[in-house]
Amino acid sequence: MSIWSIWSAPLIMSNDLRDMAPGSKEIVLNKYVISIDQDPLGVMGRMVNQTGNIMIFVKPVTPVLNNNTTFSYAVALLNRANLAEPFSFVLKNIGLTNPSGYNILDLWAGKLVGTYKPDDSYTATVNATGVHFIKATALQ
Repeated sequence: MSIWSIWSAPLIMSNDLRDMAPGSKEIVLNKYVISIDQDPLGVMGRMVNQTGNIMIFVKPVTPVLNNNTTFSYAVALLNRANLAEPFSFVLKNIGLTNPSGYNILDLWAGKLVGTYKPDDSYTATVNATGVHFIKATALQ
């Protein structure tokens, strides 16, 4: 679902949506994840790095500040391994360079993680064959 969202792909379900299990329904109806897929910029995310089993996908999203020069971003960390892995990256190394920094929101938990500057390192544990999905909203 996270990769579907970051790629701005249409979601096609071939089941009766009225009969979905509550856990599946919760995934499909996550408003934060849907907002990334349907972001008005319509830009498809791309893989910007792969380190070991972790692939990093980045997608520019709204809000855009400073006369359309400072973007917010969705970032997905995809773990291809069968074990959970801690992973860290420096924001500027994946293109997040706004000097004022970013508020980071965990899209699946719906919780603000904190405020990070471009030189800061962001660390997350990515579940086995799972994804850690965040939105970095640019600050003025």
